Amino acid sequence: MNVLIVTPYFPYPLNCGGNQAQYHMIDRLRSYLNIHLVYPGCNADYEKHLAAVWPNVSFHPYKRTAGLMVRDKVVNFISKKMYRTQYEGLDFRYGSEISDAFVEHLSSVIRDCDIDLMQVDFYRYLFLGFAFPDVKKIFIQHEIGFIKNERIITLLGSSGRFKEYQYNKLMAEEIAAMNSYDAVATLTNVDLQVLRDAGVSTEIYSSPAIIPCEQELDENYEFNKILTFLGGAGHQPNLDGLEWFLHDVWPTVLAYDGRIKLHVIGNWSANLIAMYKGKCRNIEFLGYVDDLNLVISNTVMVVPILVGSGMRMKIIEAGNYGVPFVTTTVGVEGLPYANGIDCLIADGASAFAENVIRLIADSELCKLLRRNSYDVTQMSFSPAALAEIRCGIYSKICGAICGDSNE
Repeated sequence: MNVLIVTPYFPYPLNCGGNQAQYHMIDRLRSYLNIHLVYPGCNADYEKHLAAVWPNVSFHPYKRTAGLMVRDKVVNFISKKMYRTQYEGLDFRYGSEISDAFVEHLSSVIRDCDIDLMQVDFYRYLFLGFAFPDVKKIFIQHEIGFIKNERIITLLGSSGRFKEYQYNKLMAEEIAAMNSYDAVATLTNVDLQVLRDAGVSTEIYSSPAIIPCEQELDENYEFNKILTFLGGAGHQPNLDGLEWFLHDVWPTVLAYDGRIKLHVIGNWSANLIAMYKGKCRNIEFLGYVDDLNLVISNTVMVVPILVGSGMRMKIIEAGNYGVPFVTTTVGVEGLPYANGIDCLIADGASAFAENVIRLIADSELCKLLRRNSYDVTQMSFSPAALAEIRCGIYSKICGAICGDSNE
C-alpha cells in the first residue's frame, strides 16, 4: 500500500512531542507500507540524516521559489495581524502554506507515486481535505482546536457574545474540514468521543501515538531534589503551564524546601529564559537533550498542563523511564494513569503544590508510583500493537490489507 503522509513539521530532530509522535509511528509503519513524506523544505542536514535512517521512505519536500517565499512571508505577516485582531486570545492556527503551488505539488506526488491513501497530520494542514475529494484520506487529530479554545476561554475568564461567535465559527470550520475526510484518527478515546458528540460524521478511530517502550526500569531510584518540566515554548500549553507553575506553585514548593531545583528541558528563547531566571530562583533551562533518561532519572516530573487536548507524550516518557510525576486532569486526559496509584493529579495551585511536596517528602510513594506507571506504560503502549492498530485503520479505509513486515 502506498501511503502519503503530509505534515507541516518535519519529524526530526526529536525535540518536541509532535515530532516524536510522527517519527516513531513512521519508523514502525515503514516496515509494512510504502511511505511517501511531503513537508515544507527544511534543514538540509535533518533531511540527510533522516533519509539515511529511513532508506525505504520517499521524501518529497515542497521547496518554494524565492518569489513564493517572499509572497508567503507577506501573506503570513498580514494573516497574523488580521487573525490576531479577530481571534484575540484564541488559537486560530491559520494555514498560509496551503497555496496553489503546494496543492499542485501534492497532486503530482499522488499521481506519480500511485498513492492509495493520503494522511494529513496536524490542524495546520486540516483544510487540505477540501482539495482532494477523489482521494482516500485520513486526518490525524493530534489536538482538537475547539477543545483547546474552550479551555483557553475558561482559563482566561473571557466571555461575551463576540467571543462566542469566534469560538463557534472556528469550531464549525474545524468540524466541516474533518468531515471532508474518509476518516479521522484521534490519539485517545476521550478525543474520539468528543468529536462524535460535536457532530463529526465521518468515521473516527482511536490510534495512539508511539513512544518506544523498551526501557528497562532502574530499581535504584533515589530522588535527587530536582523537579523536571519537559516541553518547549513552541507549544502554547507548555508556555501556559510553566507560567502557572512558576507563578502559583513554585513559591510554595521552595518555601517547603529551598534546596529543590527545577530543570526545564526543551527549546526556550533567550528572552523567556532571562525573564524566568530573573523572576524565579533555583531554575535551569537545559535546552534540547540527546539522552532524556540521563537528565530525568531520579527526578520528579511536573506536568502542569491547563489547556489543549490530545496525548501528552511527556507523560508516556515519564512512565517509560520510571519517573514519578504530578499532573492535572487535562494533562492526563485520555491516558490510563490513575490518581494515587500511578501518579498524583491535582488542578488547583495549592493542591498541585501539595502533591509535589508529598513526593519530595516520601521516597516510598515515589517508588510505588514509578513502578506502577512503568507497568501501565508497558502494557498500554506496545509499539508493535499500536502500529498494527494504525495499519488496520488504513486497511479499512482502502479496502486493502497492509503488507507483511519487511524486517
